[in-house]
Amino acid sequence: MAGKDVEQQTKEENLRKAKAEADKAEAEARKAKKDAETPSVKSQPLEGQIAADAKSGYIATLAAYSAMAARADEIASDICVQPDLGDSPRLLVVDSLDFCSLDIQVIQLSPQLAYWEEALGSLVTTIVTTIEGIEKARDKKALPLVAFLTAGPTITAGLEALKGVVGLAADVIGFFRVDYDIRGQTISLSNAALQALVAARIIETNKKCSVFLPAFHRVKLDDKIAVIEALNRCILQKGTLKQKIADLRKLSPKPVTEGQETEEAKKLAGMLEEICKKAEQVIAEFLEFNKAITSPPQGGGYSALASAAIRQYVDLMHISHLLYLNVTSSGGEMVLGKGLFQSGKIGYIGGCAVTYVLAECSGKIVTANTMINHSTSRYSLSDNNLSAFNPR
Repeated sequence: MAGKDVEQQTKEENLRKAKAEADKAEAEARKAKKDAETPSVKSQPLEGQIAADAKSGYIATLAAYSAMAARADEIASDICVQPDLGDSPRLLVVDSLDFCSLDIQVIQLSPQLAYWEEALGSLVTTIVTTIEGIEKARDKKALPLVAFLTAGPTITAGLEALKGVVGLAADVIGFFRVDYDIRGQTISLSNAALQALVAARIIETNKKCSVFLPAFHRVKLDDKIAVIEALNRCILQKGTLKQKIADLRKLSPKPVTEGQETEEAKKLAGMLEEICKKAEQVIAEFLEFNKAITSPPQGGGYSALASAAIRQYVDLMHISHLLYLNVTSSGGEMVLGKGLFQSGKIGYIGGCAVTYVLAECSGKIVTANTMINHSTSRYSLSDNNLSAFNPR
């Protein structure tokens, strides 16, 4: 009897647990349904992110240009009020303070070309004199051997002259065999806008003032540029020398008796060939020199000859002052504004630092300064509107 009571109690306990679990599951289901049907009253701020890549901040770049344009007006005003400009100033705009190196290049290259012109010309004269001496000896109708012996002193003099020329030629070409990096005048894109802005403002303020950029001009075909003319004369001398070498080789000494050559005749023939070979050596070194001055450097820029020619052409422009303009630094920021009950707003800030130096061609500074400025703009997402730039 007692065992049946225990079994009955166990069954009842299990039923109660099962009913309790069922009631709990039903209550949770009702709560979940109610939560799903009732909106949440929790407020959260608007969230968003802007991935700033190379293009997203372009408006900030434009703001920086706006700041630069404002300073360009001040630079032009400062330049135009200088009392030492003269009645009709001619300004050359440069973006490097190392403008003197172009002058040094001309000073170096001009005497080098003069040397080659003289060296090639003297070789032509030497060979022509040798040929004339041999022909005069033959005109005496002496024995061939005696005739060439008579011409011997002329040949010896020609060899002595060649020794000096070949030695100096090696020294001259050696100057260009080293790693000599010649850089031409270039205008970077970052400075082009500043240069254009300042040049425009100067011209507007002073109608008598002329502004130039280096290498931004035509060269007339009939303009005579010294270094180009000198190189052309050297090339003509080189062509003449090659022809005279060929003429000299035709004057080979003939043996006294047919089929028999004397030691004297062999010696004279060797002397003539030595003159020809040494002259050809000088031609080869001139060609190497020509290649060195006409080839652009590996790092880019103008060749030595082109840089020197441009610099000499600047002298024909009668420049009175040098104007250095440079964007020393520039940058910008983009700021995103966001709130709880408003659409986002974007602010752009751009700024720059610009440097200018106005100097006489002697290097005497007339005026100089470094200016900084910034500009701002706003963009409203709701209005899809960008405000005007506001330089400060």
